[in-house]
Amino acid sequence: MLSKCDRGSEWYRWDFHVHTPASYSSQYPDNWDLYIKELILAIRKHNISAFATADYFTIAGYSQMLNYYDKATNTLSVDGESIEVYIVPGVELRLNIFNNSNESINFHILFDPENCGIDFIEENFLEKLKISYRGISYDLKERSLVAIGNAIVEGTDVNITRDYSGVNSIDKQRYLKAAYSTISLSQFDINQASKTISDIFETQNLHKKPYLKIIAGKGHGSLKSLKWFDEQKQLS
Repeated sequence: MLSKCDRGSEWYRWDFHVHTPASYSSQYPDNWDLYIKELILAIRKHNISAFATADYFTIAGYSQMLNYYDKATNTLSVDGESIEVYIVPGVELRLNIFNNSNESINFHILFDPENCGIDFIEENFLEKLKISYRGISYDLKERSLVAIGNAIVEGTDVNITRDYSGVNSIDKQRYLKAAYSTISLSQFDINQASKTISDIFETQNLHKKPYLKIIAGKGHGSLKSLKWFDEQKQLS
């Protein structure tokens, strides 16, 4: 991934929180060429050696980004602009735990791109999770997301049995983004979510778990505003 250094410590700047146009809220809706160009300029300006995608509940942004990326040379390019950078597939999850700012705690999972393909991440991690919407639990699958998003956009009840195969691509994206902005992981605290992720990889007989779990210490959805003690000064 990175060259060996024989003269002591060598520091690299990484960014583990990069959203793509696949995020439910993006200033580059469906304009991937412009997004990649701006990303390359930002990487060059800030001297970034590696970054991880961080779209909520989806790996679709990383999948799309690979169309602009040469894994053999670690080169990201578009319209004559290119830069060498290492890209890590990541997912941002929203837990059903709230801090004092009434923000859901955000939980990041970064996967080893050498051992975890897109299908592997989707089938063995994302689709194994349960999400919650209005107190009801659903599988984290596209059908569930489209059904939830349809209910949000159209102001109706969730109909998980409906045939959504005829929904056009524009409406489908509207439904998905509406769902991504609302859902959370159900019945998991931070430790339980970690154990669930570990169990998923253990069933794959992977002796070395190819992922990194991150909870931000500060910023939106971070631990900084979490109420650690109750009024009696006992652990919450």
